[in-house]
Amino acid sequence: GTFFRCLHDERPDDPKVSGLRRDWYEKTKPKGLRAKVFIDDNGDIVGLCQYLPIEHSPFEGKDLLAILCIAVHGYEHLVGNQRGKGYGRLFLEHIEEDAKKSGKKGIVVWGKDFPEWNPISFYE
Repeated sequence: GTFFRCLHDERPDDPKVSGLRRDWYEKTKPKGLRAKVFIDDNGDIVGLCQYLPIEHSPFEGKDLLAILCIAVHGYEHLVGNQRGKGYGRLFLEHIEEDAKKSGKKGIVVWGKDFPEWNPISFYE
C-alpha cells in the first residue's frame, strides 16, 4: 500500500519496486526498524517516517537512531499538500523521545540537495 509506495499513490504500482521495499522491510524489521505514519481525521495517510539503530543502517556510529526517511505529502493531488502543518516536527519529536526511552545518545539524519526520486536502478 501507501507505506511501500512512499506516499505516491497517484502512480501505478510497480510490483518490482514494491517487492524490493517489502523484502527490505521484512529483512530490516528484526534489526530494530521502526516506522510511523500520520493518519489525519479523514483516515488519510499524510506522512511517514522510518528509522533504526545506527548499527543496522548504512551509517557508522554507535548508540544512535538513524532516520532513513521522513516524508510528508507535498502535492495538491490526493490528500493535498500537508507540509507546513507541523507533521515533520512531530515525527522528529517522536523519534527523539524514542531515542531517549531506548537509551540512545541521539539521532542522525541524512539528506539530499536535489528533489529527484531514485530510479529503479538504484534499488538493483
